[in-house]
Amino acid sequence: MAYGTILPMGRLSTYRGWLLAVLFATTLASCDIVAFQAAPTPSAAPIITPVVQTPPETAVPLPPLQSASEQLAYALQQRLLGEYDLMAQALHDLIQDHSDAAEVRAARFYLAESYALRERWSSTVEALRSFVEQGPRDELTARAWFLIARGHEEAGAWADAIAAYDEYRTFDTVLAPYAQLRQAAQYRALNQLEQAAEAYVAVAGSTISRGERAGSYEKAIAIYLELDQADRAFELYTPLLELAQLPDYRARLLGQAATLAAELGNAEQARTWRRELVEQLPASLQAIDALDPLLNDPQSGIAPATAAHVLSLHGRWEASLPHYDAAIAAATGDEALELRRLRALAQRSLGDFEGALAALATIGAESPNSEPGRQAQLDWVQTRGQSGDIQAAIDGYREYAASYPDDPRAPEA
Repeated sequence: MAYGTILPMGRLSTYRGWLLAVLFATTLASCDIVAFQAAPTPSAAPIITPVVQTPPETAVPLPPLQSASEQLAYALQQRLLGEYDLMAQALHDLIQDHSDAAEVRAARFYLAESYALRERWSSTVEALRSFVEQGPRDELTARAWFLIARGHEEAGAWADAIAAYDEYRTFDTVLAPYAQLRQAAQYRALNQLEQAAEAYVAVAGSTISRGERAGSYEKAIAIYLELDQADRAFELYTPLLELAQLPDYRARLLGQAATLAAELGNAEQARTWRRELVEQLPASLQAIDALDPLLNDPQSGIAPATAAHVLSLHGRWEASLPHYDAAIAAATGDEALELRRLRALAQRSLGDFEGALAALATIGAESPNSEPGRQAQLDWVQTRGQSGDIQAAIDGYREYAASYPDDPRAPEA
């Protein structure tokens, strides 16, 4: 049988290595985690989605007689192009025409893989079972076990999938943690929650990507809480928080961790996590939730300025005023001036324009060349405008720019 254009033989080894990466990338990208709310069904199981690319221009046909290596190279080209039927036909012919060739083993593997790429999972498992039983333990055998496990997942045979992933992990490849992640999902589907949690914890401590580690810790925490093992869930928050760097994500975790710590009676740890929220992530929703228990905790040591800042960021202007007063009473110099300025802005937000204007004017007059004093003068102009006196605001901005031409805020004014 004649086939299309093949790759130069000198590039075949490099090509095979590249295709290995493509296979695993395609396989793993399709492995969605089994949902926690309910065990997955065969119809909801993850699949490999074939990527079909536009074929090149009409290939130059080869002579009818070809070597096994040429046929294999052609089949792998069709694989790359998404022409899986042509790939399978070429591999079938190779096996029939060159039964004693060294390329037959690879052809058998890729023929089985073509079934997976065409979502014929029962055929995949059947072909690869024979493949792993008859061949040596090599790279192709490892890949075969991974596809066998995926085939069992597709069939809803979760226990068989776990066993196949166990076989794959014996090869100790760099992707072994991903196999264990898939095993954890199968345990979850089987409602074997202890085993699922243990598997997720193991994955979280592996060399898998940072995001997968964090996600595995979260899944283990959720399972332990479902099992009423809050103490074990609590222990996992410390290593999980070591991975959490994005502000919104970290804030969410800190809020959950602090709540659990409080429920378990660990007041000191709850206090520590809540203080981090209000001091380092004050704009987060979790910070405002953490503030009230801290204010009611005589040992929290929360600074009045911090409390006022969090309350202001969340629009609780009235509640912020007494905290500003307490902070101002304990402060000196520019710090006190800045706190007074912020208190005036809180008054403005409450609609007390008269009180805000008076306070801002006093600050500007007391220290016209300090940073808080300069800003207070601009705040006073802005407040005049917000109160409805637009012309006074325009004049004020012009006066500020003329009085402080070297001030970086002057052009803006």
